Amino acid sequence: MRMVTLTVKQAAEFGADYIVVHFPSPASDSADGSDEDLESIAWSSCDRLAELSLKEGVPIHLEGVGQSDLITADFVQAALEEYANLRYCFDTAHANLAAQYNGFDMYDFETELLPHLGSLHLWNTRDRNDYLTFRHVAVHPSQSPEDGWVDIPRVLERLGPRADSLPIVFESEPAYPEALGDYDYRDGVKWVKELLATLS
Repeated sequence: MRMVTLTVKQAAEFGADYIVVHFPSPASDSADGSDEDLESIAWSSCDRLAELSLKEGVPIHLEGVGQSDLITADFVQAALEEYANLRYCFDTAHANLAAQYNGFDMYDFETELLPHLGSLHLWNTRDRNDYLTFRHVAVHPSQSPEDGWVDIPRVLERLGPRADSLPIVFESEPAYPEALGDYDYRDGVKWVKELLATLS
């Protein structure tokens, strides 16, 4: 929380539109506590983040990261309805990993959280092994959902009219992994822009 507090204070000085905080922490796979303990920590974190956001005047977007039983539409919706000044950062690849871990449909997850979305992070992965090997892979039109990649057109389409108002961040290295095709990441940026143009 000290790091988050410092970040929010600096963001306020810079006039930032928002900041993104990874949530929940600790993740379920790295904590010794019970499910009840982890949920209590998550609620306490939301309370402190909401208070900090109001105090400093900087919106905070929660981004679900890690293997956590708390990354579900039910829990995230409950938290965001309780703390109206917190929003959700929908991260395409982290949502895919959470969906695989928790056994839900990531596109339904996106739809259910749509009223609470504040921002969108775009990158891709097929599974945890991809993530551990390549980290943040740039989105690219060559990535087929049939091969396990996140269906980026489907994600953008579900945004509907919100696509025009949400900040969209390309979160990846500029170099595409050679083992995955060595594509030019700029082709992915152009592709997403074209997809967004068809929604407006």
